[in-house]
Formats: sequence, structure tokens, C-alpha cells
Amino acid sequence: YTFGTEEVITNGAVALQGANPDLKWETTTQLDIGLDFSLWQGKLTGTVDYYNKVTSDLFLFRPISRTSGFNGINANVGEMKNNGVEFTFDYEIVSTNDLRVSVNANAAHNENTIVKLADDDFIQTGQTALSEGDPFGSFYRVRYVGVNPANGNPMFLDANGDVTDQYNISDRVLLDKTTQPAWVGGFGTNVSYKGF
Repeated sequence: YTFGTEEVITNGAVALQGANPDLKWETTTQLDIGLDFSLWQGKLTGTVDYYNKVTSDLFLFRPISRTSGFNGINANVGEMKNNGVEFTFDYEIVSTNDLRVSVNANAAHNENTIVKLADDDFIQTGQTALSEGDPFGSFYRVRYVGVNPANGNPMFLDANGDVTDQYNISDRVLLDKTTQPAWVGGFGTNVSYKGF
């Protein structure tokens, strides 16, 4: 700030969150089973993998009462499970001395579940929330159901599932939608001609 004609610079520091002496590393236990295969003299190759991964002492930012002077603290909040399958396939269409053409594809399916939460059965994290038995990143929103054709007002469902034209943040519920995709994948092609 400026005082008279002289500029005064003041240094300072502020704590953004309190210390947590009980904080520890996450622990992961994982089972992987895979199968690599090749068919038709190597024209078709692929991999199929199954995994089951359990993460305990899940490390997340946990909201706390603002009367503490902070809005949250890093903490070990519970246990999460991921299990799924991954596929990779490569098929060689053309294979000569000069030209090689192949196509490939991959896909992965993951199921995610919060197995347990320490001290809480529900942790809100902005537009999403954590709840035992639900996927990580489940949306926590007021349900929008459309527009009232009589007056053009937006319509919502309240916490009991009744239609209302009043938006109330206390009507938020966990939706059956999540930020995590159930399936991901891709495809491509490889072409080489005389080494290019």
C-alpha cells in the first residue's frame, strides 16, 4: 500500500489448513490376472486383463467446521474398490515385404465403489459426494425435470421426489451418475511402407 509518497511492502503468511498428525499413506492391494494370445500365425494378437484393486486409508480433503478457522483438512477417510477388465487387440490386415497394415483397438471397463468412510457416512465435495456403497465422484445435485409449459419456469424435484418450481439447495440428492466413465477405449491403425 502507499503511505504518503512512500510505498510500504508488508510480508506475511497464512495457514490454508490445519495439520493432521494422524495422516498416513494410502495402502493399495491389487490382484491382476491376464491372458496374452496370438491366433492365425500372429495375424491377431491381444491381451485380456482382470484387476481387483482395494485402496485403504483413502487420502482426500475432508470438510470440517469453519469455526476451526479452516474449511477442511487432508485426512484418511476410508476405503475404495476398483475392479474391471481391459482388452487390447491388434489385427494385421496386410503383411508383405514392402507394406504392412494393421488395425488395433482397446477398451476398459471399471466398477468403482466407496466401501467405507471413516467417522462419516457422507462427505460432500462440491457438486459431488462420497457415500458408502456409491461410486467415487457421484453427482450430488438438485434434480432438474424440465420446463413448466404453462409459464416457462424451470421445474425440479425436491428431496422427496415431488415436482416444484422452487430451486432449493437442500433438495440435493445423490444421483446415479458419476464423473467416472464406466467404459473407455480407442482404436487406430498402423501403416508402414518400405520402412516408412
